[in-house]
Amino acid sequence: MYARKYLVPGVGVTLILIAAILIAGCLSSSSSSTASPSQTVPSTMSTTPIPPTATTMVMPAPVTPVAAASSSSSGEASVTIQNYSFIPASVTVSNGATVTWTNRDHDFHTVTSVLPSPMAFNSPLLDQGDTFQFTFNQTGTYTYICNIHSFMRGTVIVAP
Repeated sequence: MYARKYLVPGVGVTLILIAAILIAGCLSSSSSSTASPSQTVPSTMSTTPIPPTATTMVMPAPVTPVAAASSSSSGEASVTIQNYSFIPASVTVSNGATVTWTNRDHDFHTVTSVLPSPMAFNSPLLDQGDTFQFTFNQTGTYTYICNIHSFMRGTVIVAP
């Protein structure tokens, strides 16, 4: 009973017509925006999806210094630790010579002999600017590494 009291004649029919028009309009606009299989894409348009752009970071290649073997007939030789490498990678010294390693990297390194070496040596952790010295009193070939970065290798050849 209350529904009849508040209804205005013709309003119900008008609302139904508006709703039907809106629904029909939505259906026709969504179907017209999709291409049917019989339609062709103009040749100026690409059918390949374009990936979203991304920022890529290019990392520089590691620096591999090329250093010739160093030979010293005196009692001294120097090796620089830089760019995660021993430079030069190989030194030749006479028996009784002292080799000095200087760390120029921002990272810690060690100088540690690898077996079989005629004599064992092992530096403490070397910070940037630190040095380590070892006197070679026995002839032979000494291979050494950095204990922290085992890919770093070097050689000391002690000639008689």
